[in-house]
Amino acid sequence: MEKYSSAQMTRFRRAFWQTREEAFEHFKKKEKFADFDADVLRDYIEHGIVQTEKGFKLFFSPKVEADIYKTLPDNLPKYRGKLKVPAAYIGGTDSREARLARLSFMKKHLTFSFQFIKGSHLFPLEKPQQTAETIKKTVRVLITD
Repeated sequence: MEKYSSAQMTRFRRAFWQTREEAFEHFKKKEKFADFDADVLRDYIEHGIVQTEKGFKLFFSPKVEADIYKTLPDNLPKYRGKLKVPAAYIGGTDSREARLARLSFMKKHLTFSFQFIKGSHLFPLEKPQQTAETIKKTVRVLITD
């Protein structure tokens, strides 16, 4: 899984800045953060980096982020026909990660409700209000069916 996931790139991720402003400018220029909602990016800087004696560093180290990516499920095929509760997949229309996760297999073989929001795999940070509304709507549908 690590070979194909975003875990590879986290090894080279910058994790330290002299000021919060420097961190904000750094992330604002990054392609993955370019479509972030402005308030979300400010919150990311406010709560996602911590002050140290020498400056500011990421709250989660790049290694922790890589470990999270490495534990994403890659065994969904074994659950075909076994799911006993309603389930939904909400994803970004332009998500490279969704393509790697065999989304086409999931659509064909799993009884998930599928919803999509324009954006990358980081769509919740790009479109937070639309994401919240989609989650609420999807949950209402799942519990009433």
